Amino acid sequence: MATRLEHANLAVRDVDGMIRFLRTAFPDFRIRSEGKTWQGWRWVHVGNDETYVAVNEATQEPAEPWVSYAGKPGTNHLGYEVDDVEALRLRLEPGRVEPEDEGGWDLTQDPAAAMGDPVLRRKDGAVAYHLAVVVDDAEQEVTRVVRGRDLASSTAIHVVLQRLLEHPTPEYRHHLLLLEERGDKLAKLHGAVGWRELREHYSAERLCGFLAWVAGLQATPAEATPRELLRGFDWARVGGEDQVLRWTGGELQHLGSRPGRSDFSDS
Repeated sequence: MATRLEHANLAVRDVDGMIRFLRTAFPDFRIRSEGKTWQGWRWVHVGNDETYVAVNEATQEPAEPWVSYAGKPGTNHLGYEVDDVEALRLRLEPGRVEPEDEGGWDLTQDPAAAMGDPVLRRKDGAVAYHLAVVVDDAEQEVTRVVRGRDLASSTAIHVVLQRLLEHPTPEYRHHLLLLEERGDKLAKLHGAVGWRELREHYSAERLCGFLAWVAGLQATPAEATPRELLRGFDWARVGGEDQVLRWTGGELQHLGSRPGRSDFSDS
């Protein structure tokens, strides 16, 4: 991101003396505009087409601690131009972060090198995912996060944000993914089958039983409810490899497993 000092805003006791100094030091400087504030204090913008100094009349002597915009001599503010003012990023210091995963995934990462500085606020003004999820988890007192392993690479950045904000770090577990035949995640982002289509062909119990079978929690795709599955639930029964599904237009077909990837770009 390119940054340029666009202007400086100063309060001085001698406005004309400052103008003479600036125009002597920078011969291309001229008075761009001038006027008075609502309090009646004089101001003058001195500079060229690219940059300027806003010179404001100081009405008080600096006998007390300096306070910006109180009419005392000093720097009121500096104005910078950047390529993208809307995208605010966290500047990461280099260094390894070693989050732990209950499932044994190696989450060790140098976020600065692997991911770069994360965006905290998007161009549309919305808070970006990394900051939002960290703050939400802390406010809701989440102590355990279970999510797809496509988000595993984000864990180190989340831990960094948690430490900076002095939030506790929850326990993490990342599980297998359901994939389409071409290898992408089975997700609406990729145009996969949606819940409305599934509801037309599957009852909740039938879909739950099918997914439990795919994950390794049942020997057959028999109908089941989450409550029934919880009775004998054990993470050791959940497979570690991603599972490939095909939507025929009327049903889901299980095509087998596929070794895990770690390069899902939309994570």
